[in-house]
Amino acid sequence: MTMRWFRRGAVATALVLWLVLAGCDTVDPGSETVVLFVNVEDQLGEDLRFSFEADNAQVGQPFTVAAAQRIDLGPFLNQQGFSKAEVIAATVESATVGVRFPIQARTNFMQQAVLQVTATGLSATTVATQSSFPDSREAALSVQSSQSITGFVTRSDFGVQLVLTPATLLPGEDYELTATLRIRIEVEGV
Repeated sequence: MTMRWFRRGAVATALVLWLVLAGCDTVDPGSETVVLFVNVEDQLGEDLRFSFEADNAQVGQPFTVAAAQRIDLGPFLNQQGFSKAEVIAATVESATVGVRFPIQARTNFMQQAVLQVTATGLSATTVATQSSFPDSREAALSVQSSQSITGFVTRSDFGVQLVLTPATLLPGEDYELTATLRIRIEVEGV
């Protein structure tokens, strides 16, 4: 009777161990990576915000507007038991842009939107674009999923900017846009 329970216990232990190890991608023998996903928000849990005045922009002319917030992924990584020093790869999985104000505006006021990541000393890098927008308050952007942003996510001054080309503008209005980013981060496992 004891032997049968021992065998069942050994099989169950082996199965659990296999399932745990199957969740990790091996980079090289003796090293494992862990993949984390984070939805980028500000400290209050809000989407990234971008503001501009219509009178300071021109229809058909691209201009750049930076997010009001900087992004620090350190606290997220620490909660997961990792640090920025352990990040080995990062890419954007998905991105959206939305219109908060003016209330009557929709995403189709944009002819084109280019979402870029920024950090001091690094060139702004395009991670998502879109040049066709629906008549809605929010639209998905086409992500450049192979574009590495590893050097940005490990910085304390990691930021995001939009390069917008308006198709139409409501004169005298203040615009407030939002953006969401879902980032895939690979960290060194134990």
